Amino acid sequence: MGAPKATLCPGGEEPLLDRIHRAIRQADLPVTLVGEGPITEGASRLKRIPDRPGIPGPLGGILAAVNHDPSASWLVFACDLALLKPAAIRWLIDQRREDHIAVVPRLSERRVEPLFAVYEPGARELLEAIALDGPPAPRRLAGLPGVVTPEPPAEIRACWTNVNTPEDLEGLEL
Repeated sequence: MGAPKATLCPGGEEPLLDRIHRAIRQADLPVTLVGEGPITEGASRLKRIPDRPGIPGPLGGILAAVNHDPSASWLVFACDLALLKPAAIRWLIDQRREDHIAVVPRLSERRVEPLFAVYEPGARELLEAIALDGPPAPRRLAGLPGVVTPEPPAEIRACWTNVNTPEDLEGLEL
């Protein structure tokens, strides 16, 4: 990408991390940053915890959060969700149920999005098991007991759009 995703400015406007932080604030939720990567000045005052050592990729970040406060429910966001809106956050929170340990939205038959998802305290054990056996991919939660994979409604589906390439960034319709 040429620069850390969190600091990219789609359309030459505010950085991705600041856009996401604004949407989360509008949903009236607390924010904790996970990871050691570069961040924006606007996010520099937020609480920050390091990734889980020895666990690569997104799973290391998710495990850092759920181990930081094992009794909390965690709403996890990737730093590249350029189209995130409070309505999508509210929809995701509304999918929570007492018998769900995680809500990992399904975007297609083969794709779930673990980086705009909810992890309840009960997900910790499954996440730890995934970290110990096989590829450290949080998407492996899909299909496990207590993990639901609802499909987001069409009007908010774009909120799960990740920016992974320069072409993705250029093609955003903000």
